[in-house]
Amino acid sequence: MRIDGGRSATMHLILKEKVMIRHLVMLLLVAASASCTWVKPTEEGLEIMMRDQAEVADCTRVGKTTAMSRVKVAGVKRKEKKVMLELETIARNQAVKMGGNVISPLGPIEGNERSFGVYRCE
Repeated sequence: MRIDGGRSATMHLILKEKVMIRHLVMLLLVAASASCTWVKPTEEGLEIMMRDQAEVADCTRVGKTTAMSRVKVAGVKRKEKKVMLELETIARNQAVKMGGNVISPLGPIEGNERSFGVYRCE
């Protein structure tokens, strides 16, 4: 019979608790990062307007852009609104590079992407 059997069992429980705490912290970090918006608007991108297709009928179309984003981060599904806002931000930033001042969604979000028309409106 081992004299230190009780101490060994206690050490085992302490190590097990440390591992569980480490896993919990990792899980919380992943959950927190899944709700973050990773794409930041440029200063010029903030000035790009979003309009529906009927509102851009008298504008000049300068092109089309397809924005893509992650729907899941480390296996955790991101909030739909966060993904939508990120796709719009990507499209706004791209519209600046294309010489547009308005974006208009060309359809719904499909998976992790959405297409936008880029327009120049007066």
